[in-house]
Amino acid sequence: MSPILSPPPLLKRGIVVAVTLNGLSAHRLGRLLEPHRGGAVPGRLLVLSGVAATVSQTGWWGACPIGFVDSRGA
Repeated sequence: MSPILSPPPLLKRGIVVAVTLNGLSAHRLGRLLEPHRGGAVPGRLLVLSGVAATVSQTGWWGACPIGFVDSRGA
């Protein structure tokens, strides 16, 4: 099997795509949060912010070790 098509690089690419889409969504979320600067933020936006942060952290901390291990040939 081609190294490019082996499971670790495919998984890493999938994670990076998910993090990219999450970033685009977070950008839109930031615009929705802007009017609430310095005031009360609706619960729905707080939940969406938490989800965006969790997806981002999980994605990056997942992709980094996969890339490291794959680059080492393990």
